[in-house]
Amino acid sequence: MARVNGLEQDIIDAVIARLIAQVSDVFDANNLYLCMDWQAPQMTPGDVCGLVGPDDGEFNETMLDGGGQDQATFSTSIIVAVFTPIRTDQSKRHSDSLKNTTRGLLPIWQKILKALTAWTPE
Repeated sequence: MARVNGLEQDIIDAVIARLIAQVSDVFDANNLYLCMDWQAPQMTPGDVCGLVGPDDGEFNETMLDGGGQDQATFSTSIIVAVFTPIRTDQSKRHSDSLKNTTRGLLPIWQKILKALTAWTPE
């Protein structure tokens, strides 16, 4: 959802708070981190970890040329990444990793989408 104002750090903090509040069966302050490094963190099987951070952004130079700082537009997005190592599947068969009801990636992503869809940080 597009925003007309706000500091990116405040928006990211609001996304993290929203995920902790709305997806509390998966995330808390100990496993959801602000991040710019999208590599899987050191984890043990059984853990779930979420990373939230900014994606690349860009200025719309045509807007800047016409109106200067008052009309400067910066577009970016926020990335939410989830890591959940499950080592119960056979090679090339990832049913449990994807569909496990508590730690599978697909159920977790459904909860994340439900938490962030049609929501705007204040």
